[in-house]
Amino acid sequence: MDIEEIRSKLKCSSDEHILPDEPWNLHPSVHSAILGAMPSYRSQEEAIFYIYAKMCRNFNFNENYYSRTLGDGEEFTSEFNRQELESIIATTPVICSRFGRIYKKLAEGLPDITAVVIARGENLDESTIGVITPNLIARLDPNNSRIGHVSDLFRAKAGINLLGIQRVEGVSILPTLNNVSGDAWGSAPIKQADFFANMEETIFANRSSNLKTLQDFTYFLRQRRIKGREAVQAVKRYKKKNSFGAATQIALAFERVGNNVMQGRVLFKFSDSGIANNVHVLNLSNMKTSQLRQTTVREMLKKGVLVYENPKYQLTLDEHSPLQPETGYQRAIKLR
Repeated sequence: MDIEEIRSKLKCSSDEHILPDEPWNLHPSVHSAILGAMPSYRSQEEAIFYIYAKMCRNFNFNENYYSRTLGDGEEFTSEFNRQELESIIATTPVICSRFGRIYKKLAEGLPDITAVVIARGENLDESTIGVITPNLIARLDPNNSRIGHVSDLFRAKAGINLLGIQRVEGVSILPTLNNVSGDAWGSAPIKQADFFANMEETIFANRSSNLKTLQDFTYFLRQRRIKGREAVQAVKRYKKKNSFGAATQIALAFERVGNNVMQGRVLFKFSDSGIANNVHVLNLSNMKTSQLRQTTVREMLKKGVLVYENPKYQLTLDEHSPLQPETGYQRAIKLR
């Protein structure tokens, strides 16, 4: 099947590009983690959904991707990088094009399956997956959080029904997807509403303080390996509900931890007596919290060690704490 035929079947738009095939070898740990326990399925459709569900459970999105507009963070593109791809193990955070290349490698190791990575965006730094079997043409988007405000990378770790699969043509996908998701995760998928109802009952129903709520929140997500941008999705959900306290200020930031390396942080400033002078910092890489004095945060901002992801959303520090000036274009991720 040539590229133009694949583009036609997947209904690619003019600004979408199918990434070319390149030779590289999948790390053995990835093959083992994703396919090691896969049942012998009767159809290709079951196999492609199993691989997708298992990958969404195993991999996290690389949080540092969102620092790419800050000037001197890591560069992320869909360009082929053999050394980087071959170094990815089953727990390495990945961007969407890396996720897609791994999916393609795994899926095309099975008979009668064609998989491609479809790149789009100004720098082709956003991508989805196209997959074709004898009975189905579909597109997969693990990072799409437009439906229900959480991505399939979040859903898989939470055990929620996956929604990032678009059927272009062919057989109905939902019954098959639900069945194989259960195989991939070891338990049947649940509804999103049920997951969040349990989360709210566990964390927010019997709150003793805003700080305790944050600690319980991070522990709940950490136990499910929900971190990085997937954790931000949960923060945004409960920020809107004032679940961390109506007067609590929250801002997204990145901390420089090395040359061209920035790690995501969520900053919480509570109004509670006794802790109002400190800023509580959630490290999105390990989902653990620490606290810093406002004066320390002010100095980190001044020196550029800490950088707000979006200058529109900053903490109001004490009157002697100058806010970070807006410099250049920064990606707007709104918390409201």
